[in-house]
Amino acid sequence: MISWIQKHSLLSAFWVSLFGGNCLPMEAQQVVFENSKAYLGYYRPQFGEYGDEVTLEGSARLITDFSFQYTGKFTPQGDERARIRFYANDGNVLSPYYTAPGTLLYESGYFPLNPGFHTREMVGLKVVVPDRFTWTIEFLGLSMSNNDQAGLLYFNPVTIGQSYGDYWLKIEKGPWLPYQTRGLDDNFAATIVATYAPDSTPRITQITASGPDTFQLLVNVIPHRNYALEFADPTDPKKWTRQTAILDAPKAQITLTALAPTPARLFRVTELARTVSMLGGYPLVSAKAIKGATYALEYKDTLNSTNWIRLPDFMTASSDIVAISDLSNPPAPIRFYRIIDANRR
Repeated sequence: MISWIQKHSLLSAFWVSLFGGNCLPMEAQQVVFENSKAYLGYYRPQFGEYGDEVTLEGSARLITDFSFQYTGKFTPQGDERARIRFYANDGNVLSPYYTAPGTLLYESGYFPLNPGFHTREMVGLKVVVPDRFTWTIEFLGLSMSNNDQAGLLYFNPVTIGQSYGDYWLKIEKGPWLPYQTRGLDDNFAATIVATYAPDSTPRITQITASGPDTFQLLVNVIPHRNYALEFADPTDPKKWTRQTAILDAPKAQITLTALAPTPARLFRVTELARTVSMLGGYPLVSAKAIKGATYALEYKDTLNSTNWIRLPDFMTASSDIVAISDLSNPPAPIRFYRIIDANRR
């Protein structure tokens, strides 16, 4: 038999689930990648299909608008055209630092090209992408000689999101390979606007009592992302406290154990943006943050160690995500990281 206290807790938890307390703010649209502020004065005319691997900011992953910049130097013959594609980087693993484009996520179809400098805007898209993906272009109807060519424009630095200083290239049916131009960051002009996919928000779908003060929460999530279970008192619904976390969710539906020792408790599940990638051969660790707060990166060399070692470089978050590199030389083969408030010891 369930006591009144347990029933009250159960109803409170369902109230959170049914009325939108499940974490991510459903903003209309947001710029998740921006590299259009500083033209470097160069462009890349290129045979084959080539493009930029990018990491998006924030957590909106349903692309609605995509724009890029190119220049054309040719006398129009009527057959100059190009197409844009998006790929997940889940193809051939070339090294610990490079995983080639694999699954095709989107293809624009061919569109005509014009001489001169242009910004091509593609709006009304509905393409779900992962946090990191590659966008490419393929120019056709051009010989790529001095007076019959087109290419993407080099811009740097990236102002929203991240881009590695190289590009991917595939010629005809050959493999995808990474290339880097000496003396240049191979970052091409692009702007990406996204919103939240209908099912991208963690959602509590079922709550059952499993003990006097314990509940099992069934939650729909996106696999391989990180989540936390948080609670609040109904008398202070804006003050949320983290109870537990699950890293690298193994499947699309997970079960979390919630403790509810008080007469009433609200629950929600939030996504934790925490990733480790490689930038310039060094680990880059990113995590959810509070804009304006200062953070430190700490590490330990074994999972069971209790001794966290703080790296010297601090970072003040300029958005809701902070990223800090481990510039240890040479990079450690295995290392465990955490990002914490720099004022905490």
